[in-house]
Amino acid sequence: MSTEYSKKLSRRVSYLSEHGVSKEKIMKIVGEDLETISPYLIKDYYERNLGNNDYPGEPTSEYQQRIAAKRSMRLQNRKLSKMIRSNLEKKNKTASRVAEEIGVSEGTFSEYKSGKKFPGDEILMKLFESLGVYYTGLEEMLHSVSIND
Repeated sequence: MSTEYSKKLSRRVSYLSEHGVSKEKIMKIVGEDLETISPYLIKDYYERNLGNNDYPGEPTSEYQQRIAAKRSMRLQNRKLSKMIRSNLEKKNKTASRVAEEIGVSEGTFSEYKSGKKFPGDEILMKLFESLGVYYTGLEEMLHSVSIND
């Protein structure tokens, strides 16, 4: 990928992300896959939420890009896991009941609950509905759930 194209892609991804466009829509708009845009989404997240000085730098190899994408998912997974566990308790629901309501297997739901896996947008919205939490999307949930409690 040329440096000029990389800069242009970075600006486009940053702009779209800043305006609340989902990563799936960003991929369609810029015509790139998640593996290609993930480093730019990560960079944008660091710059908006942590300040420019905290960004560790551009991943250079494909391997580093994959690792960076996985790392960015860790916090997201942990927050979702905490939200699921606390709301299962509050709503007095079982994991198997919620899994059935959102249309996934108990094993898959267990992976969401433990933070090993993250659902797609459609399942995520069903999950919010099933647990009686009304976030408008992933970003709102990520900002409102603290993993330190």
